[in-house]
Amino acid sequence: MRVRPTPDMPFSRLCALARRPASGRPVRCAVVSGWTTSSLVPLLALFADDRGLALEVVEAPFGTVFQSLLEGLDDAAPQVIVVLPARSDLPPAFDSALEAARWLEAARTAARRLGAAVILGGFVVPAERPLGTLQGGVRSDEVDGLRALNAALAAGSGGGVFFHDTDHLAATLGLRTWHDPVRWHHSRHAVSFACLPWLAVDLAAAVEAALAMGRKCLVVDLDGTLWGGSVADAGADGVEIGDTPAGEAYQAFQRHLQVLGEAGVLLAVCSRNEREIALRPFASRREMVLRESDFAAFETGLGDKAELVTAVAARLHLRLDALVYVDDDPVERARIRQALPDVEVVEMPDDPAGYVRALDERRLFSVPLVTVEDSGRTASLRADEARRAAHLQTDLPTFLRGLGMRARVARVGPADVPRAARLINKTNQFNVTGWTCTESSLAPHVARGDVLG
Repeated sequence: MRVRPTPDMPFSRLCALARRPASGRPVRCAVVSGWTTSSLVPLLALFADDRGLALEVVEAPFGTVFQSLLEGLDDAAPQVIVVLPARSDLPPAFDSALEAARWLEAARTAARRLGAAVILGGFVVPAERPLGTLQGGVRSDEVDGLRALNAALAAGSGGGVFFHDTDHLAATLGLRTWHDPVRWHHSRHAVSFACLPWLAVDLAAAVEAALAMGRKCLVVDLDGTLWGGSVADAGADGVEIGDTPAGEAYQAFQRHLQVLGEAGVLLAVCSRNEREIALRPFASRREMVLRESDFAAFETGLGDKAELVTAVAARLHLRLDALVYVDDDPVERARIRQALPDVEVVEMPDDPAGYVRALDERRLFSVPLVTVEDSGRTASLRADEARRAAHLQTDLPTFLRGLGMRARVARVGPADVPRAARLINKTNQFNVTGWTCTESSLAPHVARGDVLG
């Protein structure tokens, strides 16, 4: 049995795990950086393998960021390029708008030239404040400039360029922990050994998202997961949601799921309850953040939960490896891991106050772009379910006429590229080649006008 890597493992243990052969889908990756990444690359490959991606990583020569993006990496033919800048890549005094334009243009050039997705890392604000604790009220050209630069890079991303908010990760882990000045001055390592695994996890998730290969559906239990207690025993009015510390934690977890759902992640229920009983809190408790309509599938029953999870996948026409499962019960989690090893099972803490962080740290749903279609995905699937139900009540010709369907064939335009790339990568049933595309590799076909959609 393969040992699953976690970023809190000892660094030496992670390095040992990184030497084992990868077993996922091959992906060619280039790392371009203004700092030494030799310790990061094996960890990036390790955590990508944990997501089913076998990264073939090529490191560009140290300190050749712009040369590599503008005219290098041809022999590597990368599908994805990870760009990790350092503060030393900027002039001592810089204009945020001009620097953002320079970095974005180089990234876009690489994306177009190589047909690759480009993950452009942000700049980390320094922990040191020369003017002390009150510096927040004093203008700092460097701090303000780096923040403005990051904001401009994020706002200007798109067209095959994806912004990675490295500064947010560094702040989450602690800026003084993130940067080790001894290692920086000795060997130009910008990130400490303590934080490198966390950066590798984040970047592996970013690679997966940029290539549209991420998980698509979050399947949740109800009792003890979305609310406290058992609805079958306590009734809808007796379950704990809101008004108490634990009840507020369940609400916070529901809000987190709501954001995922609005970004296009499918939400589904898998509950060992009778359906009518399971639905009562959604209908009667005003403290509930989520409603029945937020779920694309709602599977209930008193049998094996593995069968219910399988039913969710079948109902949503998804493979099992597109599912993530969340349950407060360790026995149920172990059962899903044993019966359905392709399903990602999140290890949850005993206290619901830790639910949001436990799910967030796994970085299972990195969403680079939210489209109108993504936001309406659950409603679309529920409408499909209604159409299937109608089909069962009538003969096929009458059913098809009643749908009033119209098909329109048109050339894919530049504005359609992000959506078209995501749809191509989601089409598994008739894709026997395993080929996937990026926005950048699809764009030349669109420009030639030989793509219909």
